[in-house]
Amino acid sequence: MVEWDVPIKDKTGRGPSVQVNRSANMLQTFLKRSAPACRINRLVVFTHDASHLADISNPTVDEVVTLEEWNLKGTLNKSAFKVNGEDVEIAIAKIIRDHKYHEDSNKRRRNKEASCLLQYS
Repeated sequence: MVEWDVPIKDKTGRGPSVQVNRSANMLQTFLKRSAPACRINRLVVFTHDASHLADISNPTVDEVVTLEEWNLKGTLNKSAFKVNGEDVEIAIAKIIRDHKYHEDSNKRRRNKEASCLLQYS
């Protein structure tokens, strides 16, 4: 439960917008190699039923909303950055390839570790 006028933060002291911006910056950097005009919209959504937002000044993300008030279409319409379908498909394919690469890499590492454990058993 979060109290009134108490900052929301994770175990390392980062607030929601810092967490979102860090991840969005990394994704944006990754995607810019193939889609130079890429910009990731940054959105913080509070999902708890009792979430209520006071006035937010100087947000460092594009939008802060509760799940109840969030309107995806409105978010997309407000965005100054528009993408075409081809760019979206390229970005999706690149993310899927990257996830598969890391998944395969992790499997190889785990198999190697398991093989080493068997040798020393």
